[in-house]
Amino acid sequence: MRFVAGRPLSRVMTRLEIDLSRIETAHDIHALFSEALGFPGWYGHNWDAFWDLISSEHPLPEQLIIRGLEQVERNLPWEAEKMLACFEEYNNSSGRVCRVRVTDDYDTRMFFLSYEARPTKRAAEQDVLGAFINCWIKADSAGAANQIALRMIKADGWEVVSPEKVTPVTVDLAQEEEDSLIRQACVDGVVFQYHTWSSEDDQDE
Repeated sequence: MRFVAGRPLSRVMTRLEIDLSRIETAHDIHALFSEALGFPGWYGHNWDAFWDLISSEHPLPEQLIIRGLEQVERNLPWEAEKMLACFEEYNNSSGRVCRVRVTDDYDTRMFFLSYEARPTKRAAEQDVLGAFINCWIKADSAGAANQIALRMIKADGWEVVSPEKVTPVTVDLAQEEEDSLIRQACVDGVVFQYHTWSSEDDQDE
């Protein structure tokens, strides 16, 4: 196990790279973060204790680069889910922001899907006639990714008119303009991008 850090944490570290590719147990994950983030000796090695520390006197760095996330997702899926949930909660409620990214060798199945959709009543009230929706989704298959996308698009107030494209994607083959969206999907599991139009002329542009 190894981590690369710019300097010990006092208040906020700018950048931290952490390697999870060789971890075998949940304790390994917590031991790695504890050393990298300078947690006190009484750290409880669980996600509640992890949250208590990162949301108080041991904040996450401004940028966290993770190698080997896919190993945790495959071998310790519950731990991966709790870890990523902590990162999401940190950005949503701690008053701080940590940009979490994966290295280019991240190897988990992901799909790009695009749809044309029209608004249901809720979206139509905003004078929107339609949208092209791009989706990046982690899933075991294209079919599973499609089901996730359709469910979330419907919940967001849209009805799919037609599918446009489904294709596997990887971080290392990402186009520059898509790179940040794909890397975000690696962490969040799903990312949606809506291109809406309010008139037929807007659609043609």
